[in-house]
Amino acid sequence: MPHEPNEVVVQEQSSAVMAQNDAQIKALIDVAHQYPRDEGKVIKNIEDSAYRTPEMMNACFFHMPVGDGVIGPSIRLAEIIAANYGNLVVQTMTVQETPKQVTVRGQAWNLESNYMQSTEVTQRLTDRAGRPYAEGVRISNIQAAHAKARRQVILQIVPQHVWKHVYETCLNPPAADERTPMLTKMMAWLTNNQKIERDRILTYFGVTTITEITDEQLTELRAIGTSLKEEQIDPDRAFYHEQQVVDPDKAERGNAALKKKVASNKAEPEIVTDGSWPHLPKSKQHWSHKAVEGITARAGFGEYDARAALDGICLDKGSKRANESKMGPVITAAINNDETEIDFEAMRQKGMDSLTEG
Repeated sequence: MPHEPNEVVVQEQSSAVMAQNDAQIKALIDVAHQYPRDEGKVIKNIEDSAYRTPEMMNACFFHMPVGDGVIGPSIRLAEIIAANYGNLVVQTMTVQETPKQVTVRGQAWNLESNYMQSTEVTQRLTDRAGRPYAEGVRISNIQAAHAKARRQVILQIVPQHVWKHVYETCLNPPAADERTPMLTKMMAWLTNNQKIERDRILTYFGVTTITEITDEQLTELRAIGTSLKEEQIDPDRAFYHEQQVVDPDKAERGNAALKKKVASNKAEPEIVTDGSWPHLPKSKQHWSHKAVEGITARAGFGEYDARAALDGICLDKGSKRANESKMGPVITAAINNDETEIDFEAMRQKGMDSLTEG
């Protein structure tokens, strides 16, 4: 048959490509074993890169408008960690793209230990009214999803003792003589470049002048600035508390779902079904994206592990159903309170173990 020779050629090319890939992989592993990383030098290099300038330190953490706001390690910090950790392969790929959302998988491979970690991130591609973004905005959101997946998988595969102290140091307030110049520069950038009203920023923090902003509020301001630069949030979502984002005028049009959402945003965050995780076997419930994103930022987990940790927290508090209203404050505290002593890894394992019970 005429097409058979072509099929043979294709098979031969495929085998050749596979052999070439195998050779490249083997070469990478051989180099990693020949030149293993020096952890002490790795940590010093991460510190030197992150602490280089005040602007770089600001870029090492970001803010998510979840509940009262969640601060976590940024994409830039993850890139610094990966670049200095060495013998690490990180890649992202689009798993699924629809008019409404894109799902991206991030993978990281530690060539020295031959250990691989993966995670998935879903990013919406529509505005709050469900309208598809313009092409330029759509592309930006897809790129943001790839960056998020890259950040999450890097923070998962690199041990926290290598980088967590760097993250915590970057959160510290600037020196007294640097404080006012930093505030002035940031406010100018927010109002001129991001077109965010100065009064909106001051109202968000409950102050009348920038000199009244506390150290804790300055840390949040710096984190929000990073989120805007990394396109983690849109300028129209910044400096609004969660309940302010919902448009109450739309609820008045008779849409019962929106009315319920407005009401729930004024109360404790509701734990709702989102249909993507096999929750506690007896309840078959699911966690909200807000809760998942909050744990992701706090613990450096991917989405799957974050859901397991939420299950574990629920079980640890003696609850058998994850959607009980009494669990709302517990989860909110776990997400928002940096002083809360929670072993997220132990909670993740407890949640994973629950899937095999009953």
